[in-house]
Amino acid sequence: MDLGLNNKVAIVTGGTEGIGFSCAKVLVQEGAKVYVCGRSTEKLHSAQAKAAEEGWILSGNTADVTDANSFAQFLEWVMEQAGCRKPVERLWISSMEDAAIREGFQN
Repeated sequence: MDLGLNNKVAIVTGGTEGIGFSCAKVLVQEGAKVYVCGRSTEKLHSAQAKAAEEGWILSGNTADVTDANSFAQFLEWVMEQAGCRKPVERLWISSMEDAAIREGFQN
């Protein structure tokens, strides 16, 4: 499927395991620059190793999204890593359906 995400920047919170990890993988496969966060350094490193075993790169850092300072530092790190020069807009995708993903990236 081609969702038109090539070179878009995507952030997946809780992306070190489970549904978040799977979402990150799909976004990478669609050509997005994906950055994940999770609270555990150990889980982040484990997820990065799993991604490498599967043949893709998972970029991420630790952050607690319930802590505004922690999440703000993560966002600053993402902007630096991705070379973002534009203002950041919040994206909310309610499901992994093609239509929902397209709608989220159009806004």
